[in-house]
Amino acid sequence: MKKLILYLMLVAIGMPVSNCLAAAPEEDQEKVERESPLRLIYAPIAYYSPETHIAYGAAGSLVFRINPGQGNDRPSSVSALIMHTQLRQLRLVLSQDIYLNRPGLYIQSELLYQDYPDKFFGIGSGVSVDDEEVYTSRSFEFHLAVEKELFSSFSLGLRVQWDSWDLTEVVRGGLLDTGTMFGLDGGQVAGIGLIASWDTRNHFFSANRGTWVRLRVDFFEKVLGGDFNFSRFIVDARHYHTVFRNHVLAIQAKAELQTGEVPFQYLARFGGMYGMRGYYDGRFRDKDMVMVQAEYRLPLSERWGVVAFGSAGNVAPKLEEMDLARPLLAGGLGLRFVFDKKERIMIRMDVGFGKDSSGIYFSIYEAF
Repeated sequence: MKKLILYLMLVAIGMPVSNCLAAAPEEDQEKVERESPLRLIYAPIAYYSPETHIAYGAAGSLVFRINPGQGNDRPSSVSALIMHTQLRQLRLVLSQDIYLNRPGLYIQSELLYQDYPDKFFGIGSGVSVDDEEVYTSRSFEFHLAVEKELFSSFSLGLRVQWDSWDLTEVVRGGLLDTGTMFGLDGGQVAGIGLIASWDTRNHFFSANRGTWVRLRVDFFEKVLGGDFNFSRFIVDARHYHTVFRNHVLAIQAKAELQTGEVPFQYLARFGGMYGMRGYYDGRFRDKDMVMVQAEYRLPLSERWGVVAFGSAGNVAPKLEEMDLARPLLAGGLGLRFVFDKKERIMIRMDVGFGKDSSGIYFSIYEAF
């Protein structure tokens, strides 16, 4: 396992390749970064997580700015990814994040196809690792969001979402084979939503000061072309504070609340490489979820750093039934490498621990 971790970390550190930065000395790289309006970053990718084991593939991203020096001056990007994993999971993604800084308009979309073996442990906070059953789903997902900045740092927007899926393999006699949950026969969801966000972060990819709060309400309805009627409310609040000498304390609080005919794959959940690291993604799921996590980021040099993180959360069918006095806990340590100093894009390795659970995560970008 130690050899595997070392190998994957070396792959991750070496994977970013830019067509204009690859062979330049560091001082020349910084000059090119300041002057080049377009940067194409492309690379083979390898990472590890408990949900995928070894994952490998390729990704490319065109990073640019529209109306630079105006408005929030946020970077835009168009990205593509193809990924296959040791567990025979296939994932294809085409996404775009477009910031029109002059009119204060943000356009975000994602088109995703995946053929994905996964694990289901049941519903609620009392499930055990012994309840695990493996299933495979094939899904196609699309969402589009458009936000308009109304005044400094505050935006309102609309989003649409359309997904379809089929369960192609389940455990015979298991809960997904004999249960009565919504979505066991496959189907599709179609919805429209509202977004409100407030963003004062100083960096888009890895902030060291500022606050980001995002509220989202989605309404999935049969009249829009879906098979289920349910609604979803999500609030995600993050704050970044520089303690001293670039030491950063990052805090996130997130809640997801749902009502109606929620398909089991859309139940609120945590775990994985972004929240409650140390738990399998979806180990605990239900209609409602609350989670908080904090991370202390300590720089070791200009490009290297370490982090310590901890989190607490729980799930329940209703918020008033959630036992917040006895949350599920997780925590761990991580290593960071800055491969793009201008945009502060990180490669990270995290080791997380939960109750009777642990996970190793390699990825690009911070967890939050």
